[in-house]
Amino acid sequence: MNRFATFTAKLLIVFLGSFALSACGDILNPDEKLGDPAGGGTTDRVMSNDRLASIAVEEHALRMNPTCGEADEEFLPSILEIIERFNTMAENDDSFSPRLTLAGHPDLDGGISVRVCSDSQISAHAYLETVAIHDGLLYTLKESSASETIFKSAVAFVIYHELWHAQMGDAAISPNDTLMELKADFFAMNAIEKVGYDTAGAELLFSVLAKVNPGGSPHHLTATERAEAIDVASR
Repeated sequence: MNRFATFTAKLLIVFLGSFALSACGDILNPDEKLGDPAGGGTTDRVMSNDRLASIAVEEHALRMNPTCGEADEEFLPSILEIIERFNTMAENDDSFSPRLTLAGHPDLDGGISVRVCSDSQISAHAYLETVAIHDGLLYTLKESSASETIFKSAVAFVIYHELWHAQMGDAAISPNDTLMELKADFFAMNAIEKVGYDTAGAELLFSVLAKVNPGGSPHHLTATERAEAIDVASR
């Protein structure tokens, strides 16, 4: 069993030990892609198809938005390096299941597009074939980092987290699934280690998120809880 699969099993134990199922709703299998006949009953599939249509509309709107495209000169070299390292890992590392889809900035035919939106939102999110990270988050991480190295590793964690969501089709399955978020967190942590970034970038990200949104959000852990879950499951 590879490290990511081992972590998933341990993470499920941590998750179930920390939260009542009644508070979280049904836990869907994050490895089941949308449309898999094993992925639930007719009602669940109809709900997923409705969400799929909604996400597709939102994704098209973002791709058509002229403010969401290539990063500005300050961040472009870092974004390109982060994606290049990701693609090198995707092409040469077969330990991930399923195999990783390549990414590109701002676009890649047949791959996942990574867009940068020039606004003040401190956020990042994934669609079906697009990942968006906002300038507000980039500038906040930049101002909070002690070095360029730590900044790049924090941004890599964010982008790799969202690339995992896009890879797994999570946006079309459920927007509020704590286990999916934790799996994406560990994928990102595992990935930044594999490609040679300092894991201190994840610590920086969680410290920033803890200040920006200390209470977390419905069906999502706080930044502190996310960091602790990764620490426990990685032992």
